[in-house]
Amino acid sequence: MLVRMPNFHRHGHIIFSLLLLALYFSTSSGYIIYAAKGFSSKGSTSKPAGSLGKAATKFLKQHKGDVDAASGAYFESKLQDMDEELREKIGSSGGSSEVIDEGPVRDAFVELKWNTVAAFMSSSKVDKELVPRLGVTAKAVSGSRVLDVGSGDGSFVPFLEEYVPTLHYTGLDVASEMVKKASALHPKFSFSHGSFMTSPLADSSQHSYDTIVFNASLQFFFQPREALRRALETLGPGGRIIITHPRGGDFVRLESRSNPRLAVPLPTLDMLDHWIESGDLPSAKLLSPQYLGSEERLENFYLVAIERL
Repeated sequence: MLVRMPNFHRHGHIIFSLLLLALYFSTSSGYIIYAAKGFSSKGSTSKPAGSLGKAATKFLKQHKGDVDAASGAYFESKLQDMDEELREKIGSSGGSSEVIDEGPVRDAFVELKWNTVAAFMSSSKVDKELVPRLGVTAKAVSGSRVLDVGSGDGSFVPFLEEYVPTLHYTGLDVASEMVKKASALHPKFSFSHGSFMTSPLADSSQHSYDTIVFNASLQFFFQPREALRRALETLGPGGRIIITHPRGGDFVRLESRSNPRLAVPLPTLDMLDHWIESGDLPSAKLLSPQYLGSEERLENFYLVAIERL
């Protein structure tokens, strides 16, 4: 099992969701993350594989190397820095089961979670299990103009560079700290901070892409159908939306059950087909995992695409 249930001490609800977030990020990037180790149990004192920022280092020192306590305190400190109304809507405990709908409050909530993960993330070793799956995903890209939604630290870029000739890449992430990391690691590519649902980068009157990738990110949209509709509008003819999670649909279901405020299950093939047939996703067709080169079950490796006609 990837996840060990933590002890639910003072920051228990926060830590469990951050643990899963860290594992999500390791999924999308193929990275093993120090944060995931620390968030999994109370009192973890493992040393990071690389250097951390000043803020994370300060909190670790204050909590004597206890990553659970340090990350929880970091989360709370950043929450307290927010506008009072926004802070109250998010909730200081992080443990409420009340769903946060699409909009500024949800964006702020997701960003706070991911910025905390970014603060305690410090390794760059590729998980060998994920490498073939990320390669298959990159091979499924159509054309060269790619928008990566939920780009994290940009670690999907090397796979795209390997398999996509003349790559014109743009990364978009709701977490500012992830964007900073990505820009530092991949300076020749463009990364922007913002919500996909409101960003000008996803405005069909201003931009057009050959492929829009949701790599371990669609589950963070409370209304994934609306996100896919917006993506479809931003594609050129023959363009593709690639929806993927290299650790599979079962992993996402675990997160959605454990933290329904943050994540929803990935759509089934039947759901996607219904959205297309009903006209919710007009002028499109569904491409199966097998068509895209995957022989694995969606539960283990989620990979599907929607192609604009």
